[in-house]
Amino acid sequence: LAIGKMFYSDFGLFYQVPMQSGALFNVTQTIDTYVFYGLMNNGNIGMSAAAGFYQSIVGFILVMTTNAIVNKVSRENAMFYGGVMMVDNSRGYKITINTILILMCIACLAPFLLLIASSFSSETALIASGYSFLPKEFTTTAYEFLLKDASVFHAYGVTLLLTVLGTTLSILVTTLIAYPLSLSSLPGRGIFSFYVFFTMLFAGGLVPTYMMWTQTFHIKNTFAALLLPNLVTNGFVIMMMRSYFQANIPGEVLESARMDGAGELFILFRIVIPMSLPIMATVGLMSGISYWNDWNNNLYYITEPELNSIQGLLNRMLTNAQYLKQAATMGNVGTGAVPTTSVRMAVAVLGVVSILCIYPFFQKYFVKGMTIGAVKG
Repeated sequence: LAIGKMFYSDFGLFYQVPMQSGALFNVTQTIDTYVFYGLMNNGNIGMSAAAGFYQSIVGFILVMTTNAIVNKVSRENAMFYGGVMMVDNSRGYKITINTILILMCIACLAPFLLLIASSFSSETALIASGYSFLPKEFTTTAYEFLLKDASVFHAYGVTLLLTVLGTTLSILVTTLIAYPLSLSSLPGRGIFSFYVFFTMLFAGGLVPTYMMWTQTFHIKNTFAALLLPNLVTNGFVIMMMRSYFQANIPGEVLESARMDGAGELFILFRIVIPMSLPIMATVGLMSGISYWNDWNNNLYYITEPELNSIQGLLNRMLTNAQYLKQAATMGNVGTGAVPTTSVRMAVAVLGVVSILCIYPFFQKYFVKGMTIGAVKG
């Protein structure tokens, strides 16, 4: 999976950081950002489509080559033997793994702490001294500014509706796909499973995706543009739920229900789903986080301000300092007093705090669902 995805670079990183500025942008240009700017900014559909097709072909060749090499390796010398990963339980191995995990935790927490501290720092201190892990010249000006901006509350409402509706539909659609795939009696089960697995390795690319949603389904500048593209795009979640059903739903229970005259929909909603709360919570949490944090669809398909999600609004603030000045003018705040840097940090904090509050309640289900559902079925 990693080999298949290596050619699909982190679009967010390479789009946000260089911001088409000077030499940095030229040396960090990737196929994803090239396709985006060629399609969105220049309208060059032909070159963008060719670049996207080239990306898919190279990714396919990498996967096939890697698969051929792995098949040549003996089972005894492979990392996985008999479907179980060979783990070294020595003291040195444990120390190494724990050290790596601690460093990874620090790497995840450090940016968030820096974000919070910067949101409570004064604009002058950030400009003069830069960022730090402790607030400099503590102030709540950025949050006071946001409370006067009605667009922030509106974006929160859009994001909340999108997350609730998207998560509900995502669980439903994923379940309706995963449950039939878990049944050995499904005609063409192997073909459908391969189709889902194929989407985990390859994608059509930005150009055909954009043209399909805008020219065929005409969802640009509609709420559906935020909802539909992410509804069924994660084959990993489907395969994980399928494995959970196979490992935890006894076939005898399903067969007994069928003998009593129960239909498949009755079995699914009255027997399978109540017995699968851990994986449902896991999929729900993953889908909810995906919808809450999504800004790509907002960037691609939304130009109307009233449809901005909180992440789309944050992206607009990050990429367009003039937006903050316009918001300040509408809020009767002097443009010279706009805390542009700290406001951006404050919006980012507000965007993530909701997920942080919800996650602890789902954590035990999330871990259990991931552990059991990830078992190869």
